[in-house]
Amino acid sequence: MADRITFRTMAFGLVGFLFLVELTSGILQGYYVPLASKIAGHIGVDTADYNWTEAAQLLVSALVCRCSPSWATCSATSASCSRRRR
Repeated sequence: MADRITFRTMAFGLVGFLFLVELTSGILQGYYVPLASKIAGHIGVDTADYNWTEAAQLLVSALVCRCSPSWATCSATSASCSRRRR
């Protein structure tokens, strides 16, 4: 009986995970984005170069999602991931 995962345990785990995701998202949106351009200016990187760095980061994250062996990490809107995993 102790080995069974109850609905309540799963619900608390899911809520805790979603809380962590929202907290991380808030930190990134509230602190990283405004500070990133100031940091780039402080170290002498042009705004255009900084934008290329951010674009490359987004491209890599999209490729990692698409090529991931786990279908759960893929975007829900990606039809090719769901077709490939069947």
